Amino acid sequence: ASTTDTQHGSISSTLFSEALSWSTPDAYNPFYGGNLDDWEAPPDAARNQVAIDHFTVPVVRKSKATLFQVDTRFIREDLFALPAGPVGVAFGAEWRRETLKDDRDPRFDGTITYTNPMNGAITSDVLGASPSGDNSGDRDVGSLYAEFAIPLVSPSMGVPLVRALDLQVAGRHERYSDFGGVTKPKVSLAWDIVDGLMVRGNWSESFLAPNILQLYAEGTTVSNSRTDYYVCEADIRNGPLDGVHRCGRSYSTMAIRSGNRDLQPETAETWSAGVVFQPRFLPESTRMTFTADYFEIQQEDVIGILGEATQLALDYLLRIEGSYNPAVVRLEPDQARIDLFDGTGLAPVGMVDYVDDVYINRLPRTTRGIDFGVDWRLRTDNAGTFNASLNATRLIEMSQDPTEDELRIIAAQEAGVIDDNFDIRNAGNLLGVNGKPEWRATFSASWRKGGWGLGTFVNYTDGFESTGAVSNLGDYWQVPSWTTANVWAEHRFSGTESLLDGTRIRLTVRNVGDRQPPLTPSALGYSSSMHNALGRGWYLTVTKSFD
Repeated sequence: ASTTDTQHGSISSTLFSEALSWSTPDAYNPFYGGNLDDWEAPPDAARNQVAIDHFTVPVVRKSKATLFQVDTRFIREDLFALPAGPVGVAFGAEWRRETLKDDRDPRFDGTITYTNPMNGAITSDVLGASPSGDNSGDRDVGSLYAEFAIPLVSPSMGVPLVRALDLQVAGRHERYSDFGGVTKPKVSLAWDIVDGLMVRGNWSESFLAPNILQLYAEGTTVSNSRTDYYVCEADIRNGPLDGVHRCGRSYSTMAIRSGNRDLQPETAETWSAGVVFQPRFLPESTRMTFTADYFEIQQEDVIGILGEATQLALDYLLRIEGSYNPAVVRLEPDQARIDLFDGTGLAPVGMVDYVDDVYINRLPRTTRGIDFGVDWRLRTDNAGTFNASLNATRLIEMSQDPTEDELRIIAAQEAGVIDDNFDIRNAGNLLGVNGKPEWRATFSASWRKGGWGLGTFVNYTDGFESTGAVSNLGDYWQVPSWTTANVWAEHRFSGTESLLDGTRIRLTVRNVGDRQPPLTPSALGYSSSMHNALGRGWYLTVTKSFD
């Protein structure tokens, strides 16, 4: 898969500076077109067009990913017989090779840079964009798996309170060329107590290998607005200004997220238990299924980062103790910074140049919740067939054990060594924070009669807090809940003995209410993992089947 992504109209900082400094009438004038007598008068764009043409450039990113795979599978449903029935088996093997190459534009990858004449900072040559280097990597993966379906009790055996009992045992082994092998098992049990009532359970271990960028990336740069807590301490020691502390030293900082070849795969132990109820006393035309399952997931070696905020907090603590965090790289302090620290007893520091935030394996994460489901179907002779389905998930807990550095920061806050007016939000309770809502649910309904059909799909996402912005009262930004609905209508042509026979025409209106995503304090302005910015959309689908 090869991709060439061209972004037109980007501004080169170098060429922009040149256009500002021209001594000819074509020099770029950011104040052109002003008319004090008529503020609504349109500007004369032609006056700056030569300069605009000079500093606007296309930015090109070329990416290439390859996958070569060979796999084989074997299935036999009657390997041997037990009193309850035949034992089935499936097993197979797979080998694949993955490669990735990401070639950024020279104005992004450091080939062409821009040096700020005011502070000497070296940045990307694309105005308003963080630098990002080229990346590449490859790996080979071999795997084996096996699965057995084992009937333990069948209805014909007449065991009291055990209408049927089925066991599933499976395992998978994968070996990666870049970090080694992993083997994980799975066991599931389904117990039919009586006809229509089943209890089920599942236990498994799983893994998620680090991707190529997390292993090999030379450095992907992101820019965020962060508080420099050590400078904030100097503000506090200088005393309030007009009765208010001046701890507002928040500015844009760059973080370089680099790969880590020592990363281990994420592993997880999952177990769940639930019940399935299908009432048999309903009329034959009606079918209902109720499900409820409790689940718990214990994740180890979760791949992530410490985060710029935590790195800055660690730098704050270490500098109070007489050292510093080498991951926080600073510029030399200017005179204004030296004056700010004068009399505070703290060593002056310059602005943060960047934060070196490599990928790490974090400590365990625990997730617990309950899945609910209701399915209903009604067949009628004259009105057609009706279907409805409701599925919901309620998260009870999502907590992340803090790293040693995070524990050290929290302990220092509790002991009063450093200010406690900020939280370490990458650890502790994660439920209801930063795209982890307590409730998520979907509802779908449809009606069909003859060749006609109507339906809807509703998606609900609960609200949550975003730590990207804090009010004057110390409250985090509240992201409200979000509900969208799609509707569709279709007609199937059959038995017409014409060219339309076997044709289906469906009209779908997505996000029929044209709901906009809730605002969040992020680069996109909304949470892309929970919401989307696609408004109302109309789709016409025509499908033709041939006999």
